[in-house]
Amino acid sequence: MKKAQIIELAKQSFYINESAYKKLDTYLASLSKHYQDKEVIKDIELSLADKFKARLKDANSVLDETDVSAVITELGTVEDITGEVETEAKPTGSKKQFYRSKQNAIVGGVASGLAGYFGIDPLYVRIGLVISVLVSFGTTLVLYLVLWMVLPEAETGADERLMLGKTATLKDIEQTLKTKVKEVKQSGANGFLRTTFETTFKVFGIIYKLVLKLVGAGVFLASLAAIAGLTAGMASLVAGDVNVYYAGALVDFPSRFVDYGLLVSVWLLAAVVICLMAYMGMSLLRSKQVLRGGMAAILVGLFVIGLSAAIAFGSNTYDRYQRAVDTSPTMREVALDEFEHVSIANQVDATFIESDEYKVVLTANNFVLDNLDLNIRNGYLYLHNNSNNYLCLLDCNDQLQATVYVPKLETLTLSDQSSALFKSYLTVKNLVISDQSRVDAALADIDQIVIQDQSVLNATVKASGVSLTLTDQSKAILKCADLQWLKLVERDQANVNAGECLAEEIHLDLDNQSHAVLSPTDKLEVINTDKDSTYSFVR
Repeated sequence: MKKAQIIELAKQSFYINESAYKKLDTYLASLSKHYQDKEVIKDIELSLADKFKARLKDANSVLDETDVSAVITELGTVEDITGEVETEAKPTGSKKQFYRSKQNAIVGGVASGLAGYFGIDPLYVRIGLVISVLVSFGTTLVLYLVLWMVLPEAETGADERLMLGKTATLKDIEQTLKTKVKEVKQSGANGFLRTTFETTFKVFGIIYKLVLKLVGAGVFLASLAAIAGLTAGMASLVAGDVNVYYAGALVDFPSRFVDYGLLVSVWLLAAVVICLMAYMGMSLLRSKQVLRGGMAAILVGLFVIGLSAAIAFGSNTYDRYQRAVDTSPTMREVALDEFEHVSIANQVDATFIESDEYKVVLTANNFVLDNLDLNIRNGYLYLHNNSNNYLCLLDCNDQLQATVYVPKLETLTLSDQSSALFKSYLTVKNLVISDQSRVDAALADIDQIVIQDQSVLNATVKASGVSLTLTDQSKAILKCADLQWLKLVERDQANVNAGECLAEEIHLDLDNQSHAVLSPTDKLEVINTDKDSTYSFVR
């Protein structure tokens, strides 16, 4: 039985038997006599440690004389070096590999790794990165971050040499150190420039690392919140606390095993994506890749399982509800009491027709009609589509078309992406349009129009005078004849084309990059127009 002992080599501990230790000690002694530079000995010991580590099966394995002899043969001996004629260093032909280099690293070691791989000065790579960031408007920063996360770090001297495409022989190690000394001597001429750039990079590197850690913490916390919200949402569905409709019809979901299977598979898919986000956040927070190969394989496997299950369960659920639900539209006519005001909201497409009757003709599927807010209160007709307040699975047809028959109106209000179409002239005193709604109208005796929130008006007007106010990037096309007066108030990038609106006098108030096109007039009063707003006349 051979006696074993523990040695420390390049700050790494190894078990080695007695005969192997004597051989290694003799080898190191010969190297110490030949190389007076401690840096050379330090680098050789690091190479020995890397090679010993590669030969051992686990941390408790013992190095024997065969292991030591093999590593010495691979590195070479002093006799090998002294017996050769010194020649110019030639490429070894070793295959290179990308690594992030810790040598001269400032941020993540990407620039120094690229420089080592291509054999150029890291300073030039960093200057190129700065220029690229300025030219690409920050796209290079994203690429740098991706490389930081993807590229492995050169943790050992063997990794560094593999990055440089060099083998770990005594001759290579000696030549590498000579090259470093030569580079240091040559750096005196541009030392100030190098110091300036490297100091600047270090400052930005500290800021960049801090920002990445903050982003990583935010992504990680957002992932935790997302998984909690996802789980709570799924629990509410299972408990039946959420109304669900399919193709415009309220359905009992989940009701069968396949429905629960669909929920679980969808939860699994979303959970895998959220876990990947969490790992990305942790990687940014710790400045190292924390997602290992084993866990990555597990997540990929879970994603494939979840996707397959979702397709299988989902197709079954879709077919079942598709057969059970009637999606055809229904027409319903409702006679109403008299009203003077109309409020339309929540994606209602309305058509107005002048009539002596007060009624509404509705066209939609049964679910939309059953959840419609249609009533008259204090002379107001409320026509609000509430079907989009429910969770919809598929084929979410919540469209509502309404034809309103009315003699005249005092006020018409549209909101929440609704629309109105006038088949003929209708008396409307006040018109309010908001929330990306649209009106195509023929208006009689209109007094005031207010358009907000990116809404649009295309109107032909018959009146003595009209006040038109637009805000929030809203637009209006106004056609009219023989107006006594027209008042235009525009705010926040509003736009009015009144080139076909003839008025005896026009009062104009523009602000914040608004614009108006006007027809010629006898009197123009500009109340307020900032330098960013403009108006012009049609010829």
